[in-house]
Amino acid sequence: MNALSPNPSASRLRRYGTTVLVVAVAALVRALLQPLLGYGLPFITFFAAVFLVAWSMGFRPAIVAVAVSALLAGLLFFPPAASTHEALLTTVGLVLFIGIGLGAGAMGEGRLQAQRKAEREAAEARHVRSVAENTAVEAEEAATQAAQSAAEAEEHAIRLAAIVDWSDDAIITKDLNGVVRSWNAAAARIFGYSAAEMVGQSILRLVPPELHAEEHDVLARIRRGEHVAHYETTRLRKDGTRITIALTVSPIRDAGGVITGASAIKRDITAQRNVEAQLRQAQQLDAIGQLAGGVAHDFNNVLAAISGYVALLLRALPPPDDRRADVLGIQEAADRAAALTQQLLAFGRKQVMQPTVVDLREVLDDTGRLLARLIGEHIDLAISPGPVLSPVLADRGQLGQIIVNLAINARDAMPSGGRLTIEARDAPLTEAYADSHLAVTPGPYVLIAVSDTGHGMTPEVKAHIFEPFFTTKPRGKGTGLGLATVFGIVKQLGGHIFVYSEPDQGTTFKIYLPRAEGAITATATEASAPAVGGSETILFVEDEPSIRRVLQRFLEMAAYTVLEAATPREALELAQHYERPIDLLLTDVVMPEMSGRELADRLVAQRPGLLVLYMSGYADDAIVHQGRLEPDTAFLHKPFAPDTLLRRIREVLGPGGAGAAEGA
Repeated sequence: MNALSPNPSASRLRRYGTTVLVVAVAALVRALLQPLLGYGLPFITFFAAVFLVAWSMGFRPAIVAVAVSALLAGLLFFPPAASTHEALLTTVGLVLFIGIGLGAGAMGEGRLQAQRKAEREAAEARHVRSVAENTAVEAEEAATQAAQSAAEAEEHAIRLAAIVDWSDDAIITKDLNGVVRSWNAAAARIFGYSAAEMVGQSILRLVPPELHAEEHDVLARIRRGEHVAHYETTRLRKDGTRITIALTVSPIRDAGGVITGASAIKRDITAQRNVEAQLRQAQQLDAIGQLAGGVAHDFNNVLAAISGYVALLLRALPPPDDRRADVLGIQEAADRAAALTQQLLAFGRKQVMQPTVVDLREVLDDTGRLLARLIGEHIDLAISPGPVLSPVLADRGQLGQIIVNLAINARDAMPSGGRLTIEARDAPLTEAYADSHLAVTPGPYVLIAVSDTGHGMTPEVKAHIFEPFFTTKPRGKGTGLGLATVFGIVKQLGGHIFVYSEPDQGTTFKIYLPRAEGAITATATEASAPAVGGSETILFVEDEPSIRRVLQRFLEMAAYTVLEAATPREALELAQHYERPIDLLLTDVVMPEMSGRELADRLVAQRPGLLVLYMSGYADDAIVHQGRLEPDTAFLHKPFAPDTLLRRIREVLGPGGAGAAEGA
């Protein structure tokens, strides 16, 4: 049966359903007439129903209509207790109803048969005319379609060739022996070979020697009818450089299904993998930096206490005492440890900086004179500032430290001599450069490039050079913190650092610092204030007990009135109940309960005019932004000598101390 032909069962169901519905309507109408007719004329409305069904649907539906009508009439409209005469009349009426109904059904069936026959004949006639009309058209269309098919096939081939040629991926076909049969424009761009150079040549030309077995395995899988999907490997460009590609290889079959070759789609993902490697390294260095910064912060607290107690011992031991040398040895060791923690903080980007607009030419001039003594006569030093060299926003001392650290690293890479070149110039970074270098924002930058002709680095070494304590130098020749410090300072200044190196080809470090706007800050040397005490009242808040005890002693020895608190909440309670003026809040920054900045804000709100001096060994966001101290913030970096603290307090409070501290 044709799938589009009507369902006979469904058609019959609709016909008989309609028949029952019509009879039901007739019964309803007869019921409405019951008050007027009584039990007379029980079939009056059913005649109409039967005639309607017979005329429109034929004999069989008419039989159903007669049967249902007779049943409903007998049940609903025959008198319940009829006399013999009434029963006879009812029976006669029923017989007449059935006879008339069947007759009407026969007439309706005859009409429908005639109608169907006429429709069939008309349809056949139309079909014959249609066939006759279409025969000539089909012959013409066949010729037209043949021409169109040929044109479409040619157009499809041209379009397919254009898609292949304009694809960003290399699309290459080869036979089962690996001989290249086709080579699109992207393949030429990615690998550097033109189609003329590659078609007819072995695909092994692109494969590193150690991966030839891999290519043979791919071809073997293709011969077995397998697909090789999303496979990452290494290939060679014409210039010999290695690139990372993702490839998909599929069998090519002829009309008979026989495998005749392979089609390969190859995408250069070298840049993508480089960015991913940069991201992994950045995440690793960030994690190490967080750890290093936290360790340095805790260690700075220990060193601050050591320095304080050393100062107390030195005061207790007059210069003739031989034991002073031992105490000074402790101080020297503490100073070296403090320098190491400063390097760790620099790597972790936790140093507190006070950057200014710096002229790089001046920094290079000053650093050049220092380097001439540091690197030795066996190394040729060339410093080349560009004709256009904008200032940068940086800490002048840290900028010099960057150059010195890189120069010393270069010196150690050239034990037999060589050339060290330091260049500086404006170098804007473009969108294209930023796309291939993680976290780089396009814009105006200043480039500092430090290059040497030393032994270079392997990729494995290069991947770890910025990690703290990583070094390739002999034991005792370095701390492994020089490049880690450079990395941290550059990142804290909002810059970027990249290293380019190959074994026996030397090394170049490129540092990009954001170009600064505004006037260059003049270099000024301020005379240090004397370490004097005073009569003012200081609220001293420090959560580290050892630091709190030793600094409280020094402050009291300097004649200050000291209100000492171990926590911010304790400090708030002290200030609330202390009725006399408090001149200075001396507070640590990183504390439990609340930061030193939050404590200062609350106390200044209670006591307007209260001066604040922060101290910390850690760049906390409470008083710094990206490691840069907020303007007009008095700050002292841990660890510090007690005399340094006294001088800084006097600077904040202003002149008018109570005499020299050493006499206190």
